Amino acid sequence: GAGGGMKKEFASTIPDFATQYVKKEWAYTGDEYGFMSFSASKKWLKLQYHTADNKWNFTENIADMKIGGVATKHCWYIPTDGSEGKAC
Repeated sequence: GAGGGMKKEFASTIPDFATQYVKKEWAYTGDEYGFMSFSASKKWLKLQYHTADNKWNFTENIADMKIGGVATKHCWYIPTDGSEGKAC
C-alpha cells in the first residue's frame, strides 16, 4: 500500500504540511480487498481502485464459492502540470 518508511500514519491521512496543496476526494474504507492500478501519459496520471464486483459469492467452503469479476470503484485523472485533477 501507500505510505511506508518509519512514519506510522494511515495512507488516507493528509500530512499537515500538505493540507494547503491537496484535497481528499476519496479514501479506502478498509472493509474490502482491492488493488490500485496506474497508467500515465505525458499529460496525465490515471489512478484506479478495483475490487470484486457484485457477482462474487464468498463462502467458507471454497467449492461453494462463486467467482465474479472486477469492479472499478474509483478513477481519477491527475494532471502532470500540478493543476486540479478530475474524475474519470
